[in-house]
Amino acid sequence: VELARVVYRWTVAGTKKSLRELLAALHVAIWAESGWTPVTRTQLRDPKKVKAFYYKAVLLVHPDKLTADADAYRKLLAAMLFNELNEGWKFFQSELEASR
Repeated sequence: VELARVVYRWTVAGTKKSLRELLAALHVAIWAESGWTPVTRTQLRDPKKVKAFYYKAVLLVHPDKLTADADAYRKLLAAMLFNELNEGWKFFQSELEASR
């Protein structure tokens, strides 16, 4: 229940599909020891920077990239964050294509 609440708050704070908002709010959901440095919406104006921050975030939460000592909570949280970021990425790409 706690895990679902954390992810829900993050996706609502990130307006669910907006990759920029998900990245700007990722520090709310990711574990403290992840190494993620919060990013501002200003840093996410340029689509190339959005892509760079997306790749950094995905590397941190990719289920196959977690350390062997990661507990079940962290593994599940990482999988949920990874899925939401991927959905945000798809939405971001479709927005870029529509604006061309």
